[in-house]
Amino acid sequence: MRTACILGALLLLAGACSSDNTGSEQPTGECVTDDDCSAGTCLNGQCVALPGGGDATLPDVVGGTKDITGADDVQPLPGDAEEDSTPADDLVAEDLPSPPDNGSIKPPTGSPDIGVDPLQHTFTYVPGVDNPETKPVLIYNQGSGSLIISKVEFKEGSSPEFSFTALPPMPKKLLPFEQAVVMILFKEQAPHGPATLLIHSNDPDEGIKEVTFNSQSKVGDQPCIGLSPSSLNYGQVVRGTTKTLSVDVINCSSSLVLQVSDITRSQFFGMPLTDEYHWEPQPVTPMVIGANQVATLNLSYTPGLAGVDSGYFVFHNSDPTQPEAELNVYGVGVPPPLEEIGIHIELEWDTDNSDVDMHLIKPGGQLFDCVTDCYFSNMNPDWGAAGDPIDDPYLDYDDVDGYGPENTNLSEPENGTYKVVMHYYSESYDDWGGGASNATVRVYSYGQLLGTFGPTTLEYTDKTWDVCTIDWPSANVTELGNIYMAPNMPWCLPSW
Repeated sequence: MRTACILGALLLLAGACSSDNTGSEQPTGECVTDDDCSAGTCLNGQCVALPGGGDATLPDVVGGTKDITGADDVQPLPGDAEEDSTPADDLVAEDLPSPPDNGSIKPPTGSPDIGVDPLQHTFTYVPGVDNPETKPVLIYNQGSGSLIISKVEFKEGSSPEFSFTALPPMPKKLLPFEQAVVMILFKEQAPHGPATLLIHSNDPDEGIKEVTFNSQSKVGDQPCIGLSPSSLNYGQVVRGTTKTLSVDVINCSSSLVLQVSDITRSQFFGMPLTDEYHWEPQPVTPMVIGANQVATLNLSYTPGLAGVDSGYFVFHNSDPTQPEAELNVYGVGVPPPLEEIGIHIELEWDTDNSDVDMHLIKPGGQLFDCVTDCYFSNMNPDWGAAGDPIDDPYLDYDDVDGYGPENTNLSEPENGTYKVVMHYYSESYDDWGGGASNATVRVYSYGQLLGTFGPTTLEYTDKTWDVCTIDWPSANVTELGNIYMAPNMPWCLPSW
């Protein structure tokens, strides 16, 4: 996520979105992209201030059968997760791991392009069974400019069987490849009928995106699939640990067998759902389930990175009304406590609308190397034992528009000498603001502060600061202090 001009709560920092950092200047006039506005954002052809930046604000969220404007939290639905599972702190998916190097997305220019998945969905149910089902609708920005979601609502005349269970705060700003989630609940009631979800945004080609929902009862003599629960919410799971939940695959036919031919992972931006979700054991397909029988499957979540992991599994099956049943999954990987992290590095700087990047270089490695340098374009390289996340570093946050903090963690380092380097990626964000910046770095080991370095002035783009070395396992820190110019190298190519 990005710290400046995104969440209204953070805009309590005075002037965070004004061009003079005082909050006094308001954006006015017609626009095509955010670049045309001196502050705020471009919405429906007009420069508009985001909340906290002045008097002009975007519309509030309305719609549905439940008023949850500004809802932040995920609340597990009946039957949707274990009773003791911890709800995810925030269903807003702007921290979702998009392409693998999501932190490498730098300040956007150009036009936004809204993407929505799914565009239609049919809920199936057994009449008389009081078991509400949920479906997440993923909204993502596949363009090159900032996407502003101003309102999400149900179209007039939609069936009351469909409602919201969670919405991100509105307006919602999505940088390229960022995502947000809207949770839809279906509960059988009269009158039956379809519903249409309307998503309002500043996409110049599709200002309103529609998602259609239907429901279809399972009756008659035919194969019949049910998933209980229909979604698994793992809540917060510490990086490198595992949490396992179960799902029942139900044949709700009283006379015919159900065949599950395959189970596949969802894909976004061409990347499948992370293998941090894994079956234990892997189901054997085709799977045949007898009439009125249940097959119980165990799905584990072992996050290798801090951040949100969400998507779904598709059960390809012989139910003609729901041949591709979906099991939604949601979890949040969180860092272990500082007391359990061998090397923890924090970076912050004092200039808004600027981007300083942290680099942790493996013993014997080089700056900007796509194997030995952990930085925004290589956020979680595989160091040490292959496939073991405990000895891999990870950058849990790439702040591109000011202040930080950025954090890099390495739970169990290999023996050797690591190098810490700071690189001034850009002295301005989206071609405005910024300037010289004073950077400060802190190094911790198992919760103990080993050293504070800086503030050191980085005057302009590509200024580079060799901060220190860290010898392991002694945890001795040696200050370097070299300042020089180092042009940013091409980004590391994703592995997918």
